[in-house]
Order: sequence, then C-alpha cells, then structure tokens
Amino acid sequence: MHFATTLLTLVTAVSAAPAIEDIGYWDVTIMHDFAGGRGYTEKLHAEYKSPYYQKPLVTDCTASYTYFNGRTTPVCTPQELQYSYDNTTDTFMMSQCVTKPVRLLVSGEHNVDIKVNGGKDLQPYKGTFRVPVVNRQPEK
Repeated sequence: MHFATTLLTLVTAVSAAPAIEDIGYWDVTIMHDFAGGRGYTEKLHAEYKSPYYQKPLVTDCTASYTYFNGRTTPVCTPQELQYSYDNTTDTFMMSQCVTKPVRLLVSGEHNVDIKVNGGKDLQPYKGTFRVPVVNRQPEK
C-alpha cells in the first residue's frame, strides 16, 4: 500500500483520534551532520512500538539543507509525507523532508531548539509522538 498526504492532514487526523496512548507510540531521534560547512544533513530515525506488533516498525529518512544568506534552505519539498506499509513483513517506510522537527510532533514531550546561525545553534533532537493504528488486531 502506498499513501501520500500533507503533513497538516496527518496532524489533524492524528490529533482527532481517540485513545492514541493505548495504541502505541513512536520513538523519534533527529540528528544533524554539519560536515562540509555549506549546509547540513538531517537524519530522522523513528521506531513505532506497540502491543499490536511483535517488533517495532522502523523508518529512516534524510533531508539535506544548504546555507543561503545566513538561513537554511531545504533542497526538497517539505509539504508532503509519503509512506508505505507492507502487512506481510510489518515494514513501514516513510519519506518526509524535515524542515523543523517540532512540526512532526503531534503529542507527547519534546524539547527542540531550532535556530539558524550558520548551523551553530541547531541541536540534536529527541522526542516522542503518537500515531494511531487503524484496523489492526493485536498479534497472538
């Protein structure tokens, strides 16, 4: 199955879903690599943990940024989130150009400081956010 939706649509749908805490949660880590000096690479690693699955669903995505007049400019378009899920292998894949990690956060704790000053103020980010599982039975 392949899906494409805007991030705003996803956040709205997730925010309206009831009892999300009972379904599971994502552990998200975002890291920055400033090698090269002309920009940076942002890597997102997320693991979805839930009693509905025998093992966590894992997704990784990367976005590259270049500096322009003291600001960062994303190389890719940040508005669309694309993902696919394979029911047979329990494999979840997501592709998202990440501009500000806090935009991915729909609930849960977070602590993120995203400032642009030649990359010096960007900090590694760790947090959790929750998404619902639809039409899924717990595995026996």
